[in-house]
Amino acid sequence: MLRAKLQDLAEFYSATLLPEYESFSPAELVLPHRISPVIIERAGVRIIVPMRFSLIPAWSKESKIKFATHNARIDGLTSKATWRGPLKKTRCLVPLTDFIEPIYTGDYAGKMVRFHPKNNSILSAAGLYDSWKGENEEILSFAIITDEANSFISEIGHDRQPVFLEQSLWASWLGPERSESSEPLKILGTNTKELELSVEVDRAMKPGWEKRVKS
Repeated sequence: MLRAKLQDLAEFYSATLLPEYESFSPAELVLPHRISPVIIERAGVRIIVPMRFSLIPAWSKESKIKFATHNARIDGLTSKATWRGPLKKTRCLVPLTDFIEPIYTGDYAGKMVRFHPKNNSILSAAGLYDSWKGENEEILSFAIITDEANSFISEIGHDRQPVFLEQSLWASWLGPERSESSEPLKILGTNTKELELSVEVDRAMKPGWEKRVKS
């Protein structure tokens, strides 16, 4: 979820909002295939660019991908072709104010729960993006990097979460040095600060959710 205006993001990230995007109004729910604002760096300048959530690799023959590409698991970043190129050259930050996860066990079982920072700050998820070009169109799209859940989220009942970067790592994550393929993983590995999160029920899950519980 993103409950912030573009002007708020520009101030928070010290980023430039280009004139062609000033009329863009992002949806509150950040869902696969929707357009959401991400933070990138071009020629040393941090800018806000609307992109489609679900990465389309530049090498894809068509814009419709047959597998899910909205989440990039951290353990597959260097082994999967979809992520290898963007990891080296086109990294981004994905602003979120909340994130919603399904819970299958524990006190919140059967509920979609919403996590948000206790200080009501903007969360900066580590992301990757790519540019796909067809005959008559160009699509910029992104994915959010995910990892195993921290202790708090695990206790609530979910096993994964977006990787959120501390402000001190933004500059190195966005660039400009991208020559060493191991460097991005080092950046993610030094992100050790535990977020202080609150949790609340967003809505009940649809009937039949019990079938997803691992026996």
